[in-house]
Amino acid sequence: MADYAAQQDPARPEDEWRQPSGPVDEWRQQVFATQAAQGTLKTEGNAGGNTMQAATQKLADRLAQEKATLGKRDELMLFTYHGDLERVRFVLDAPRAPDIHMRDYGGYNLAAIAAEAGHAEVMRAVMGAGALVDNVDYRGHAPIHHAALHDRVECAHELVKRKAALDVRDRAMGQTALHLACRHGHDRIAKLLLDGGARTDLHDFRDRSAREVAEWFGHAPCVRLLDLYRPDKARPKIDARYLANLCPERATVPLENVTLLQWLASEPGLNARDPRLLAAMETLARSKYRSRYALARASEQDIRGLGLRGSDATRVRARAAEELPDAVDEAVLAAQQRVEDERARLALMQQAGELLDTAPEADKMSVGEASVVSQASKASSIRSTRSNRRSRR
Repeated sequence: MADYAAQQDPARPEDEWRQPSGPVDEWRQQVFATQAAQGTLKTEGNAGGNTMQAATQKLADRLAQEKATLGKRDELMLFTYHGDLERVRFVLDAPRAPDIHMRDYGGYNLAAIAAEAGHAEVMRAVMGAGALVDNVDYRGHAPIHHAALHDRVECAHELVKRKAALDVRDRAMGQTALHLACRHGHDRIAKLLLDGGARTDLHDFRDRSAREVAEWFGHAPCVRLLDLYRPDKARPKIDARYLANLCPERATVPLENVTLLQWLASEPGLNARDPRLLAAMETLARSKYRSRYALARASEQDIRGLGLRGSDATRVRARAAEELPDAVDEAVLAAQQRVEDERARLALMQQAGELLDTAPEADKMSVGEASVVSQASKASSIRSTRSNRRSRR
């Protein structure tokens, strides 16, 4: 995130972050001591000295008033950027919750920070608490611009679903989110924006449309997508099934604990803090049924065999089936699921090795065997090249 020092405004609380963060009394004493040493400190009888002291006192009082909330603001933005959902919810639910409309030096609000970093769950939490969906920073970028620029498909889907303004133009180039998606070749974002109602007839300050930008940067999928787009055609509904069809690889990605807990507590009257549901979430997270594809293809008896209730197993399987793509290629998804399971196994072995301060022997052998095989293949290719040269001679 850029630092816009030239656009400071003392009336805005976020610019007070640049003020000294130490104890106010010590800072005031240092100012007076410096001015006394330089001979510039005014006396009590002087009107200028009274004015200076009054201004200093006013600034000190203002800093003391903001001291209790500045640290909380800084922490909330840090938690948002790193995707720490648990701490974000803790700060938002605190008795003295911070200003949800806070912005940093670049004008980014919490929704823009989460969209740039790609934390969809955190973005849902801050927008549910009141963060503006269409906040515009100093460059004229809204959160939808950051999602399009960094190819955050799930964040862009959430913004489109919340009826965010899709045709906001930035101040530097006059480009919309569709321009940015086409410039960087993010065809899934472009499709999402078109289905959400983004305009294709807008031009930037160089008089280029989104299609011309995609053609200029050589992104053929975006060009083909814009050529086939018809504004008068009925647009699809932007829901969970749409996101599943847009990103079919999400079906085999391990689910986060917060998602599993939301699925388990999806029925009215269920409390997400119920110990029974928390135990079921932990059980699912440790089992092999931790992705949408695995949950949807598992039988209810298999899930109940983990210790879950029948109603909990039914809810989880139903939610997983809702977020599977329409055209399911069982062979591809099964292969992707095996890859994800192997990644999880290797990550678990690495964590266990770090705890024991020893690397897993199986991984060492596999790495060594891979290096031996690669060296052998290189040697064989060199030998074959030399033999071919000799035969030509």
